[in-house]
Amino acid sequence: MPFAPISLRFKDADRMAVDDEPSYYVHEHAGDVVLIEVDEDIVETPIGKFSASYVNATAALNADYPLSYVFDATQTILDMHTALYKGWKLSPAAQRAGRLDCVSEWTNVLYLDRLEIGEAWRGNRYGLAAMLGLMHHLQMGAGAVILKAFPLDFEHGGSNWGKGPEDFRKAQQKLMRYYKHMGFQRVGRSDYMIRSTDWPLPVISI
Repeated sequence: MPFAPISLRFKDADRMAVDDEPSYYVHEHAGDVVLIEVDEDIVETPIGKFSASYVNATAALNADYPLSYVFDATQTILDMHTALYKGWKLSPAAQRAGRLDCVSEWTNVLYLDRLEIGEAWRGNRYGLAAMLGLMHHLQMGAGAVILKAFPLDFEHGGSNWGKGPEDFRKAQQKLMRYYKHMGFQRVGRSDYMIRSTDWPLPVISI
């Protein structure tokens, strides 16, 4: 099975959104990436974390809710909007990269904000399997899936924190090659990558 032995344990906030708040149209998801091992017993080991946001532009427009509020809901969504949108539509560069033919301000997007696999478990394609699971569970009704290719070990406190721009560029290029296994395409010269939800999801063998 393509998803085994990786599972996703969602820890979505138990909160109530009202229709005059952006959170009514931005659905945030977070949780753990879990490795499932079967011997005499089933052993579940958390090996990473994920977070994602679903931007429901269609529902906002149907309710005459300003998209400016929706895309200002969180800093990561605002950054994505600034980089990839022209007005309230995905930019021509983003549309070309995703081969998206019918994109308008009504297009919902799934933004994969963070996917982190612990160092001890890297190199086993667990990250790709987790990403596949996220798209399988969360992309329904979206026109595109978007992520930012940022090597997390260059974050403050990471193992590569403080290294120069050339090291970052090489690490980012490696990460983009990794995401291309999932069909993501780089948008221009930006840090962002995109894929159409019309494309079949790949099969990841572990």
